[in-house]
Amino acid sequence: MLINRIIEKEEWTLVQEELKRRANRKYAYQNANPYLTKLICDDCWHFFGVKVFHSTDKYKKKVLVCNGKYKCSCHSPSLDPEIVNKSFVEAYNQVMNNKETLIEDAKAIIQLLTNTSDLDDKIQKLNTEMEETELLVENLIRDNAKRSQSQEDYEKHYNELVEKFEKAKDKAESLVEEKADKINKKDVLEAFIKTIEAKENIIDKFSVDLWNLMIQEAIVHQDKTITFKFKNGKEITI
Repeated sequence: MLINRIIEKEEWTLVQEELKRRANRKYAYQNANPYLTKLICDDCWHFFGVKVFHSTDKYKKKVLVCNGKYKCSCHSPSLDPEIVNKSFVEAYNQVMNNKETLIEDAKAIIQLLTNTSDLDDKIQKLNTEMEETELLVENLIRDNAKRSQSQEDYEKHYNELVEKFEKAKDKAESLVEEKADKINKKDVLEAFIKTIEAKENIIDKFSVDLWNLMIQEAIVHQDKTITFKFKNGKEITI
């Protein structure tokens, strides 16, 4: 793809994760609003959206307002986008001021994510259980075809085995998804490390690209402080 030639491989991984995250959000993403799907109300957990006041005159002003403010009567504050931008710059500089620790923390998380032996064992046991249960069902059906027996007892035993199989199957699928999620997070963190290694330690103005690549979400509190959650798990409240 053309975008692959424009964006470095590590940033490409983070971009893809960001697109996937946005696709799973309730609200659609708009390029004009980088805060959408990231800036979240601490009171009602709705996203913040941009509201425009005096849109037709010289007093036109953009304000960030919780999308649930008039739906659930939350007590979240309204914010000037520039305040959010400056707070992000401050949080980014604090995090990047100790880049080595940031990278080491991310690597420690990667080690935990790459250890899937416990999940693998559980998945294998469930697969074995499903195979054994499937054989029991086949034998039960075969036996029922060969001899006369209570069909009520047969149906009861059959349903019990099917229920056991379905429970094991659902649990195994859930564990497989959990493993895939861990591997995906590992890939994102590896890309995160390589990205910050190449970025400037200190910035003096807001960057939409850095915001999207570095921030998982930002929680807005009633006192107008914001907790920035970086993709490596680091949290900074400004």
